Amino acid sequence: MTPPTEAVILCGGRGERLRPLTDTLPKPLAPVLGRPFLLYLIDQLRDAGIKRILLLTGYRGNQIADALGDGAALGVAIQYMQGPEEWDTGRRIFEACHLLDERFVLLYADNLAPFRLQPLWERHQQLAVPLTATLVRKGKGNIRLSADGAIEAYDSTRTQSGLSHVEIGYMIVERDPILSLQPQAGSFSLVLAQLAAQGCFGGYDPGFIYNSIADLPRLRRTEDFLRPRRLLLLDRDGVLNRKAPRGEYVCKISDFSWIEENILGLERLATQGFEFIIISNQAGIGRGMIQRNDVEELHAWMIGELARRGIRIVDVLVCPHHWEDNCPCRKPRPGLFFQASAKHGFWLERTMYIGDDPRDVIAAANATCPCLLVGAEAEAGEHKDLPPHHAAANINEAVDWIGALFPTESVP
Repeated sequence: MTPPTEAVILCGGRGERLRPLTDTLPKPLAPVLGRPFLLYLIDQLRDAGIKRILLLTGYRGNQIADALGDGAALGVAIQYMQGPEEWDTGRRIFEACHLLDERFVLLYADNLAPFRLQPLWERHQQLAVPLTATLVRKGKGNIRLSADGAIEAYDSTRTQSGLSHVEIGYMIVERDPILSLQPQAGSFSLVLAQLAAQGCFGGYDPGFIYNSIADLPRLRRTEDFLRPRRLLLLDRDGVLNRKAPRGEYVCKISDFSWIEENILGLERLATQGFEFIIISNQAGIGRGMIQRNDVEELHAWMIGELARRGIRIVDVLVCPHHWEDNCPCRKPRPGLFFQASAKHGFWLERTMYIGDDPRDVIAAANATCPCLLVGAEAEAGEHKDLPPHHAAANINEAVDWIGALFPTESVP
């Protein structure tokens, strides 16, 4: 099996909950920070390596075609399947069967979440089902998920017990099994319910939050989430302070030795309006070698010292687990990045992580976050398998490069 190279986006809905905006505009073109929302999805797909996109349009579909054209200016190739406004999602997919690859990625045109194709593809292969959907946890969901990742129930009425997740699109779909179930009229949710009943529906829960333009309040929240901020994510050991010898941990102030060139760089960035969040593995807690209280006291002192130099640390997020615990928040897994994004309301693709280890590059990539690598590893160039977006001897050396990536003008 080969991963999908085509994406399909459902773009036909009327967008009743976005009225009066959608009285004159199709929902996928709703402006978010001055850009049609659909462009954010196309950017994601292109950056993930998917450059053939099929848009299933309906209500005011001609406006979508006029705005995007053949996609060449966006670095993709776009096809359109226009249908009547009254067609539901299931009908749109069925009628487009002649334009579908045997395997494709299916997106909803009103949801936005971090997207990396490879982990979704790996999950799809592992589950060996006709459809694997990206899920997020929700108190009143429509999906009951088993421990092994199978979807046990799909209930659009949300009345069954144990419904802990919702699907947000970003699905890998096997064409032929799905079309064999696809109603020629009706909602695609009917297919999802059938797949769940047959034990043929897989779920992938990366642990992040998602944004939506389904109604006007959520559209405004999505704008706030996507609004550019001068916010950087930092590793601790090897970036702020010198690392302890292998197998040991920095756990008290007397062991803490600043890396001065990096701190000077943070000072310069702070004068340009940057703030910082620290994301750090501290397995010594899980190993019983240091106490959590000691780490918290050290961090309180560290935050105070940096504040005296004009450097504002917004938060410190720590994974305390042993590396054998298979914890989703331990780098290079992206759990702490997603926690930071949810807690502080920023889009990971619009910030940057600064680390000193090639594993930091992997962690940032898993979180769809650009990465700056600093220190000896950066100077040695030992990061060829997954190169960072930029490498420098220290943060001070990279200040101008960082500043150029973040706009200073306010976004409407």
